[in-house]
Amino acid sequence: MLVIGLFAAGCGGSGQSPNNNQGGTQTPSNSQTQTQQPQTQEPQEEKRLVIYTGRDQSIIDLMVAKFEEKYPEYKGNVEVLPMGAQEIMERVRAEKANPQGDIWWGGTQQALSLAVKEGLLAKINPEFASKIADGYKDPEGHWYGEMLLPEVIMYNKEMISESELPKDWDDLLDAKWKDQIIIRAVPASGTMRTIYAAMIDRFYQEDGKPDRGYEWLLKLDANTKEYAANPTDLYLKITRQEGSLSLWNLQDVLIQAEQEGMPFGYIIPESGVPIL
Repeated sequence: MLVIGLFAAGCGGSGQSPNNNQGGTQTPSNSQTQTQQPQTQEPQEEKRLVIYTGRDQSIIDLMVAKFEEKYPEYKGNVEVLPMGAQEIMERVRAEKANPQGDIWWGGTQQALSLAVKEGLLAKINPEFASKIADGYKDPEGHWYGEMLLPEVIMYNKEMISESELPKDWDDLLDAKWKDQIIIRAVPASGTMRTIYAAMIDRFYQEDGKPDRGYEWLLKLDANTKEYAANPTDLYLKITRQEGSLSLWNLQDVLIQAEQEGMPFGYIIPESGVPIL
């Protein structure tokens, strides 16, 4: 589930003290001159917004443009830092005492729920809150979901014919796909962590222990050519035919294919898909 949340931060006052004359009013003598200092207004603080996001750059550009059009006071002052969901979680945790960001946009329900438990997110009540079903938002208003996002197998349509395509997750372990798989580096990626957790969980449901799930991931690793540092790197490597297969989320596959013209297709595995 892609979600949005607001970082918790301490509040401070302006700290101006009134000049109280506790001794009463004093009238100046004829030899005294009473002057008044001109009143000056403090300059208004510049509107600025810092967003940490796991969203695709094309979505970022589109939404920032729409936001600045509606709120021109922020024009040129919206800073967006793209990173993996886990990277966002670790950064927000490290900045707890002195938050540097304002909004967390795009991530997993698991990560945002953990952030709530750790006191990292503030409560918000946006206009759209009542339009989102209870199952897709934090009950206390710390985060709100955008969509349910299926995880799929991505492939380069110029390299694999439809008759050759893997049909399920286990097919990725076939020897014919050795060095054909490129995966987004797992530690920083909420998407890949979700997929890996799902692969472990399906065996845990049968055995009551994760051992076969770990073995499955080791076999996938044996067929994996390399781990891409970020989504852009992943897309470029698959487009350049350095690999033909990956595991990724459906929305980003469609965005890259339909908006960026990349030769990507997707497979919905027969046994089902994890939902982000």
